Amino acid sequence: CIDPETLNMQPSWSLDGEQIIFAGGDRLTKPDGQPTDLFIWNILTGSIIRLTNTPAYEYYPEWSPNRLALAYLTIEIGEPHTYTLWIANADGSNPIAVNGPGDIQDFDWSPDGTEIVFTELSHIPNEPCDVGCLPFTYLKILDLETGEIRTLTDGTQWVGEPDWRP
Repeated sequence: CIDPETLNMQPSWSLDGEQIIFAGGDRLTKPDGQPTDLFIWNILTGSIIRLTNTPAYEYYPEWSPNRLALAYLTIEIGEPHTYTLWIANADGSNPIAVNGPGDIQDFDWSPDGTEIVFTELSHIPNEPCDVGCLPFTYLKILDLETGEIRTLTDGTQWVGEPDWRP
């Protein structure tokens, strides 16, 4: 059983259905209730392994389609907040920042695991705007083999929660 004194969220099943990767944090030491680290829960054994342990908030972990790698986002709290997309081995080792500190909001693996589609905040003002307007974003694709990032939109509209069609 997962400890009820912690905040556990954003689960992602492994392809074999035997493990869940999730973001988790101690509600007692993090008053804002944000997840802090990434964990893997082995459903068969009940063991939970911590994958990360950094000052940043790590969240939205997703295994690659072949389960050899994982991607996740971090938030560094400050003014302004910085959002970074990371790629690591499936066990959390060798994390590499994709964009350096930036404003990445959402991402998804391509079905073959060779690319990642993501949204990044645009710095183009969304004006005129009443309460509740969403910020403008860019839609981008990262080629994991070459490191090339292609920008698909011009940043003058909101694009969110990208997803690949199988």
